[in-house]
Amino acid sequence: MPTRRVALVLIVPLVLGALALPTFAKKETGGLEGTVVDQDGTPLKGAAIDVNRIGYELGPLGSAYRFLLRTDKRGHFLYSHFPAGAYSLKIVGQDGRILKEIPEVRVEVGKVQNLDSELHVVM
Repeated sequence: MPTRRVALVLIVPLVLGALALPTFAKKETGGLEGTVVDQDGTPLKGAAIDVNRIGYELGPLGSAYRFLLRTDKRGHFLYSHFPAGAYSLKIVGQDGRILKEIPEVRVEVGKVQNLDSELHVVM
């Protein structure tokens, strides 16, 4: 009987600890989405959205806080796994030209921010 109690005393905390792991493992993330359009309202297919976390230097190999997204055939993009914080964005055309820079966008935990009002570019 004492062996059974010892086993329970050891196993119960392990099981409870394992159940708590998903809570601690959750990342605090949010998202950005939008549709990139030109001055006539035509969606820009294949535009690159270069997203960089503000305050993190980019070394020669880049950064864990740099994300490169592409617009789909409707000019739309969506990414919902950014760590919460402030980011800068560059919209780059298929020809490599920077079409627009957005100096700061805030990502909040559990929210996807729509940037449509800021994504009009001049070609």
